[in-house]
Parts: sequence; structure tokens; C-alpha cells
Amino acid sequence: MKQQQAEQQQQHLISSAATRSEQQHEQHQEQRRRKKDNNNNEYMWSTIGLCGSVLSMFYFVMNVFPYSGFMALHLLNKNIDNDNNDIDNPTYYTAATIGPHAGVIASAFQIGRVPSAILWGKCADVYGVLAVYCLDCRRVTIWQ
Repeated sequence: MKQQQAEQQQQHLISSAATRSEQQHEQHQEQRRRKKDNNNNEYMWSTIGLCGSVLSMFYFVMNVFPYSGFMALHLLNKNIDNDNNDIDNPTYYTAATIGPHAGVIASAFQIGRVPSAILWGKCADVYGVLAVYCLDCRRVTIWQ
């Protein structure tokens, strides 16, 4: 009788241990699912933010092209008296002759990006990519 009770207790302990192990496994799986869902949400919002920053950068880079010709006309004809119509003046620019100067104004931003990219690359090597990226994001947010 005592031996039978001992065997029953032993089987009960084994079955309860197996049940606890299954419960712990299920809890662990549920925690992993929640963590995975949470990470997906984090990636979704960071992806949306990255897409927004790329679109805004594209806008700022391409924004100068529609009015670079007018900027060049205004800047280069600034000191010329327009009332006398100084078309014979060799330094007077018209819409037909302003093209190369408008191109320089439009490409100046891209030309300036070359030394800037080299400088930021060196800073990223020294201080780390994440620190330089955070600093650059702050700089762009403040000065643009």
C-alpha cells in the first residue's frame, strides 16, 4: 500500500513537472511573439521616418533648379541700371546668356557635398557612425 502511494506521488510529481515545463515553454514562446511584434512596430516607424527624411532631402536638393536662372539674373545684374536698358553693356546678362551661371549656382550644392562627405566619413571613423549620424541629424534640423 505504501509502495503504491509512493509510486502515485512520484507519477504525480513527474506529471506536474512536465506540466510546469510546458507552461514555461508556452510563456516563453508568447514573450518571444510579443517581442517580435514590438520590434516590427519599431522598424515600421523608423522606416517611415527614414523615408520622410529622404523625401525632404530630395526636395531640398532639387528645390534650387526651377529658380536658379532667376537667381543668377538677379545677382549678376544687380549693379546695372535697368532704366537705361544697358543691353550693349558686356556684363549685362539676359535669359539667353545666363545658362552657364545658373548651372554653376545649381551645381554648387553638389560640388560642396564632396569635401563634406569626406569630412563626415573621417568623423564617423573616429567617433562612431551612430554619434556622427545623431549629430548630423541635429545639425540638419537646426540649420535647414
